[in-house]
Amino acid sequence: PSPNTYAIGARVTITQGLTTWTRTQNAGGTSFGSTNAPEVHFGFGSLERVDTVTVMWPDGEVSELHDIDTRQVLHITRD
Repeated sequence: PSPNTYAIGARVTITQGLTTWTRTQNAGGTSFGSTNAPEVHFGFGSLERVDTVTVMWPDGEVSELHDIDTRQVLHITRD
């Protein structure tokens, strides 16, 4: 929700079997004059599905999606 419409600080965790990937939604760039797209990106190679996508929102709420196809863009909004 407003004013944090890009969910800066949200932590996204993806699990497939015993493997876990985690990224945090950041603002801005990593050095002076750089910027990052307002999205979290995961690369899975030939993996076609993941078991769980979990989003821990900046306020501590959690959203969870199950049995998700890879090779797509997900737009996850807070319930």
